[in-house]
Amino acid sequence: MLWHLEKFFVFDSYVRTENDTLEGKSVHTGRARCQQKTCLSKGKAATYTYTTRSKMHSAMLQCVRTAFDGASKRGCPKAREDELPAKRGGRQLCLEESFSRKDIVTPEVLRKTCTRWFIDTMMPLSLIDHPTTRHFFSLLAPEFSAPSRRTLGREIDQVSATAKSDLFSMLYDTSYVATTADSWTAHNRAFIGMTCHWIGQDLRRQHGTLACKEIKEKQTNVVLAQAIFDVHHEFGLGNKVVATTTDNGANYVAAFKYFGVGNMPVEEEEEQDPEVVVGQPANLHAQLEEVAPAVVKLPKHYRCGAHTLNLIATADVQSVAEWNQGLRAPFTKAAAKAQGTWNLQNRSSVVANSIKEKTGRKLKTYCVTRHSAIFYI
Repeated sequence: MLWHLEKFFVFDSYVRTENDTLEGKSVHTGRARCQQKTCLSKGKAATYTYTTRSKMHSAMLQCVRTAFDGASKRGCPKAREDELPAKRGGRQLCLEESFSRKDIVTPEVLRKTCTRWFIDTMMPLSLIDHPTTRHFFSLLAPEFSAPSRRTLGREIDQVSATAKSDLFSMLYDTSYVATTADSWTAHNRAFIGMTCHWIGQDLRRQHGTLACKEIKEKQTNVVLAQAIFDVHHEFGLGNKVVATTTDNGANYVAAFKYFGVGNMPVEEEEEQDPEVVVGQPANLHAQLEEVAPAVVKLPKHYRCGAHTLNLIATADVQSVAEWNQGLRAPFTKAAAKAQGTWNLQNRSSVVANSIKEKTGRKLKTYCVTRHSAIFYI
């Protein structure tokens, strides 16, 4: 069989190779049995060449050319010297050794790799329809047919469903898990993300991503509690979650005070923590009175230690008596000057280019919602 083409035709015999003086290329002639249903029933072997345009299905023509470009007279792929196994006397690969090679990249592998590349790099799916991308794939692997944008989207959905199913299977055999939850905004859209962590049977720490969903309502304690509960219920973690870790946002604290197991109800609080910027436009539905479902139950709550220390060092320390005097004063003045420089860089392209020209890079700027931002600057 010609490599990769057994689903199209089966190689029968090699005939000859001639030089075409008009086109300036070698013309290969051989015989193969077509595997299409209309031809397979006849059981006849057709004679074809590299430039054959008759007696062959148009969809198979490019496959034939590609196969003969990389095939020897015996119909097996030409192997590079570094791919040949170290045998005594440097003998040629036999038929069994040729077909047992595992380093051949099939169109199916290329298709999966292409899908994985779009998932890992988070590139826009429209890139697959770009003419340059199509040309690149045609040069890289002529036998590979790049999927369309819609097909690529469906394949990504299938990969997501498979990953979710695999995670569900692993969590099914786990007795205890711990989860984390956090929410943020980007481009006037709010999202919540959740992860889970557990100890595997080999006593190694395992982790997985449970959800990354958009929140279309105001991030109150009721909305966040319902979102966390739904994710736990979706993966069957109702009685397996020993604790959930979040930041110190007032809405998260209120959610676990109200819906946590064994806790007394408290009045609903909206987001007040400056560490979480909501930035949502006015929503009439979110302004209506919300009634918390009685079935919502949340596990024990832990506050993120890193976030707590960050708040102590940046916010709580301001309330210490006489903190802004003595040794604190030089730091306050330096921080004010640094903030002024950051503001100039962010507001003026001329200043930003001047800083990059002098220092070779732009300055890292402070962000109030990023943990330990001043430390890493």
